[in-house]
Amino acid sequence: MFTRLLLIAVTFTLPAFAADPPVRLSPDWVKGDKVEYEFTKGRERTKDGKVVLSGSTTTPVLVEVLKVGKDEVELGWTFGEVKFNDPAQAKNAQLKAMANIMKGRQIVFTLDPAGGLTGLKNFDELQKASKEIYDTLANVMKDGGATQAQVDQVMAVTKGMFAKREQAEAMWLKDPAALFFPVGEKLEEGKAKETVEELPNPLGGDPFPTKRTVELTKVDAKAGTAVIRVSVAFDEKAAEKILNQTIRDLTMRLGKEPPNADAIKGFRITDAAEYTVSTKTGWVEKAKFARTVKQGEDKQTDTQEFVRKGK
Repeated sequence: MFTRLLLIAVTFTLPAFAADPPVRLSPDWVKGDKVEYEFTKGRERTKDGKVVLSGSTTTPVLVEVLKVGKDEVELGWTFGEVKFNDPAQAKNAQLKAMANIMKGRQIVFTLDPAGGLTGLKNFDELQKASKEIYDTLANVMKDGGATQAQVDQVMAVTKGMFAKREQAEAMWLKDPAALFFPVGEKLEEGKAKETVEELPNPLGGDPFPTKRTVELTKVDAKAGTAVIRVSVAFDEKAAEKILNQTIRDLTMRLGKEPPNADAIKGFRITDAAEYTVSTKTGWVEKAKFARTVKQGEDKQTDTQEFVRKGK
């Protein structure tokens, strides 16, 4: 259970990126603009080389431009109904309830045209909704046969993710941050840009040091699009040290060591993404990225894909 939770926790997404001198991918939007995306999330987990879990969901997402200022744009992000692509999973009422916690809810956030997301506007409203998330998760676990002790452990970790504002905002904004990855920066075609960054730890504690490589790989002047590739490598030794501290902190919080606490040893995390962005408007036309987490011979790959619907 703890291993699975840790794998789920590290699927939160990251900050912001962009394009090159003659191709600056800044948004050219006006109040009232609306863009729809089809958002597909998938997960595959293998153990000893065998697939033990595989599935995906598709969710409509509506992005609205609420305000446009000189240095900041305010956007609304509303989730539609989540649909499971596996017929068996689609019949599972508990899974559907958990997946649709955010259905109809709007995340309101701000974005700097020259550098990505800058903040969450309706933080208090969303934090109130977190109680529903806790209750739904607890009920799903109980219906699935989990003991009260297991439920209490997972609740302690989950509530910890939303305990501090910085961590909570990272969780609420993980999907918008993923889509708006390319907004703001400049890149020169064919020349990779490397940066050393720290990513928030969703379980609390020190952030994870990473090295990010961003490259503008193709510019299609006729189509008015640019293709950007991004990869992120985590500092493996530092990540293991940080996760060890996470275990110690959880032990103090729970009163006993979580099961499978040694599962963090040898953790490896890598990210890869590709974006196609309109050079005329700054809207992302499509994006696909994957996070792979390895522990020994076990591996989990989480994928996310956005495809812009009819213009």
